[in-house]
Amino acid sequence: TERERAFVDSPVAREMGTRYPFVQGAMSWITDAPEFAREVFDAGALPTLALGLMDPATLNRKLARVNEVMGDRSYAVNVITLPENPHRDAQLAWIRENRPRFAVIAAGEPAHAKELIREGIDAVYIAPTEELLKLALDAGVRYVICEGHEAGGHVGQHSTLTLAQLVIDLKQREPALFE
Repeated sequence: TERERAFVDSPVAREMGTRYPFVQGAMSWITDAPEFAREVFDAGALPTLALGLMDPATLNRKLARVNEVMGDRSYAVNVITLPENPHRDAQLAWIRENRPRFAVIAAGEPAHAKELIREGIDAVYIAPTEELLKLALDAGVRYVICEGHEAGGHVGQHSTLTLAQLVIDLKQREPALFE
């Protein structure tokens, strides 16, 4: 259909290695199975595996087969980089070892995104504020998710719609950030 053609083989889908420019959001304890990720990819979207607060043993047990199941298909992992995540460093080490195409930085400042980009892993940064968006773009992040206060129970200053308008205004004021 014409509607489908608007999405199929779009520039973003080509960059992500998917049929459609859609990213399946991560949900702890729900999107943490490689077989689920494969189904999402086969349906045309970029799957995102939630690392949540998995300790190294759980991470290795649940995701040991991800590269076997996914093969050369694109996928992302979602990592909470706040200091409150007691397994953050082990999860970042797992990401470096297993090398998913994308790592979604779910919370925290963008320094971890910059490190992963430097190591050849594309980072996606979830920005709940204009200030964090600017930091992420300054760090070299090319993919961002603007997350409003209504998103999954998260808190923030703005709704997603308001945040999207702030992003448009920022792009007009500082276009170099978006190049």
